Amino acid sequence: MKQITLTEIRVDWQRAALNIRKHVSLSRASKMMGENVGFLAQIARDEMKTEPRFSKALKILDLHTELCGEEATKGLRQ
Repeated sequence: MKQITLTEIRVDWQRAALNIRKHVSLSRASKMMGENVGFLAQIARDEMKTEPRFSKALKILDLHTELCGEEATKGLRQ
């Protein structure tokens, strides 16, 4: 049986939040994601001590893709 290995993908979450802010306020974007109004602001200020939970990370990436485009979202990989 062939073994499948997963490559770790690191995302620059702070840059994602700052890019989103170019299109809409972070409080509004947080509300659009169904999060508290300060959620993306904390990420933009690099105050999060851990990576966002999987479900929240997907919401950030989806919103970033919607507002900033696929190429900009691909550029978030570290």
